[in-house]
Amino acid sequence: MTVTTIEGGKYAGAAVLGDPMTVRSTLVSVGPQTSSWKMECLHTGTGQAFVSATLGMGFVDCSGNTVDFPSNLDFPIADVASDLAHDESDERKEDAAQPDSPSVTTLVTVYADEIGPSGLLSMGAALRFFERNRTDIIGGGTRLKQIQEAGVLVVVARLTKGYFSPKRNGLMGKKLVCQSEVEFLRRNTTVVFHQFLWSEGRLVAKADVTCVCIRKEGMRICPCPEALFVRMTS
Repeated sequence: MTVTTIEGGKYAGAAVLGDPMTVRSTLVSVGPQTSSWKMECLHTGTGQAFVSATLGMGFVDCSGNTVDFPSNLDFPIADVASDLAHDESDERKEDAAQPDSPSVTTLVTVYADEIGPSGLLSMGAALRFFERNRTDIIGGGTRLKQIQEAGVLVVVARLTKGYFSPKRNGLMGKKLVCQSEVEFLRRNTTVVFHQFLWSEGRLVAKADVTCVCIRKEGMRICPCPEALFVRMTS
């Protein structure tokens, strides 16, 4: 069983070391080959939500093909028409075209610890590759540290349109290409990274990751620093 989609990912706040946390999963809908789950990470005492998202889950065989749910699962199989409303066919998703002019391309190598028990590239590894690419766009770790020392934080606020190909097997040892297109919104206080992960021209994963600039003093949203805006749009 593997994650195939992420929608409505929200980062509402940061937990503090030692906070008691509860992870809650709620089944939203189920079809013959996919199910949708609302996942939430909550403070056990206050119920405050720190992270939430709706995940599409599916079973795949050894070749990465989506298969029907095992008949012995104890939740009802709904009619195909009630399947995930936001889920498109794998074929249409994998037809996505590579960006003509990506802001920055990051090459990554897949290692054994980034492959899950099913033999598929893990969702966590794909998201880390996206994070590495965003850091490269900003100018690397040194540049990110300079921005923070100048009193501005660039934080992830939302993840939408997440897609993880069921056929992301056989990737160990291979070099993947991570690319992004950058879009500024709301008077340059918000930047959306349209991110793609490719293996030999085949789409492995994609997501839209929204980040906001926050001034440390007062923790208020602020415009992107001019030098960073020029770098990311030139």
